[in-house]
Amino acid sequence: MNRIRTPYVTDAPMPIDDALQRLQRAIERLWQLAEDGGDTWDAHQAERALQRIRGVLTPCNASGTSSVQ
Repeated sequence: MNRIRTPYVTDAPMPIDDALQRLQRAIERLWQLAEDGGDTWDAHQAERALQRIRGVLTPCNASGTSSVQ
């Protein structure tokens, strides 16, 4: 049985741009795994979700840092 290794995760805040980049890399890996297995539905859904997130953040001028001071 294949085990999925979970990278070290912290609760520390990070810029939005960094979080989106990490999500994009995870989706790219999901595509690779899906293509090997022949089922790309989950990867396609994840990619669509990322596009929707970016679609919401772009009009808000989310630039990677919080405006909270």
